[in-house]
Amino acid sequence: MGILFVLLSVGCSLLIAHFLKYCEQYNLRLFRVLTVNYAVASVVAYGMSTSSGPFPLYNIPLWLTGLIIITGFIFIFNFVIYSRSINTNGVGVSIAAMRISLLIPVSISILFFGELLTGWKTLGIFIVIISLFLLIFSRPTLSKITVNNHIYLLVLFFFTGIGDAALKIYQVSGSLYIDKSLFMSGIFIFAFLTGVILSIRKGGPFITKKELLMGLWIGIPNLFSSIFLIKALDYSSGSFVFSLVNVLIVIGGALIGKIYWRDYITKRQYAGMGLALLAIVLLWI
Repeated sequence: MGILFVLLSVGCSLLIAHFLKYCEQYNLRLFRVLTVNYAVASVVAYGMSTSSGPFPLYNIPLWLTGLIIITGFIFIFNFVIYSRSINTNGVGVSIAAMRISLLIPVSISILFFGELLTGWKTLGIFIVIISLFLLIFSRPTLSKITVNNHIYLLVLFFFTGIGDAALKIYQVSGSLYIDKSLFMSGIFIFAFLTGVILSIRKGGPFITKKELLMGLWIGIPNLFSSIFLIKALDYSSGSFVFSLVNVLIVIGGALIGKIYWRDYITKRQYAGMGLALLAIVLLWI
């Protein structure tokens, strides 16, 4: 069952990348799309919850409330950076930069939750650093070279890693207080509120029909990519699950970007993605 949940999480993540590419192609206002996405995801997640009564922030520890709020902010801002990076750096390279961020949750699993640090995992950590360097500092030819292209990839690495680490922390220490659906609903509510505030500040029509529809399309896979990931963590260790999820997403993202979107990938970026796959396998061992 653990492998099934991994595959379902991977499929949802690839759908999100595909839809975000459409947002950039059709110049949809991203904060509007993401606001709808998080509204949909929060309502569906709350409906799936087995907890009774209203959202019980008053019944959970302060640290878990803080984790929910901070993760909500990270989720929406990371989506914005992700979409920008897909447009400037391509689908495959952006996904690779995101997915080697597994270094962060794997490190937390080892340092705080007692998972074993082997020689292979140590080697994998060093290879992650090398692959990140190749991905970020290769000369992008998909669009005009700017500092932002490099920064997008670096921010994706850190924000995705922190977001995945939050899911691991919840799975180990927070699942005793609220179920996974309610936890994700809380994250999505705070992401939604952030999107509403920023959308109002930017002015203009609040939402168009295309933005509404795209938000609906993104909301469901966005929710279930995290739900399936948490369920996979119930069956296997964090280092195994994060590694397998990430290697499959890197491969799938590279194929989608190259075949469907005709992304251009430099030789150094190919080398970086190859090393990223190797690092993920080593962190899996």
